[in-house]
Amino acid sequence: MSGRYLIRIEAWPYSLEEGRDVAQALAGPRVQTFIVPAGDIRAALAKAELFRDGMLTNPHVHQAPITEVRLAMIGEEARFDRPCVTSVREVRQKRATPTPTPGGLAEGER
Repeated sequence: MSGRYLIRIEAWPYSLEEGRDVAQALAGPRVQTFIVPAGDIRAALAKAELFRDGMLTNPHVHQAPITEVRLAMIGEEARFDRPCVTSVREVRQKRATPTPTPGGLAEGER
């Protein structure tokens, strides 16, 4: 059936143990959703495989399973859970910045 198809692919980093936030940030958003036009489900699956192959070119992605391919609902749009970061330094800087609390003290200062 011709129409717009929703494709959902996950990016699994190599490490899920220590430093998993950094590993996931380098791998990109955990779940990526794409909306693509396709003539039928076979064409949508072929596009999903191309997207997956593109995600696997990231050296920090261990696996990129295609978790969903279906006709998109009216009003449904592509969605990315969170933006990809470009470096470990950027992630470490975000984690090192104290988070202010309502009481005025940063979280590490109590």
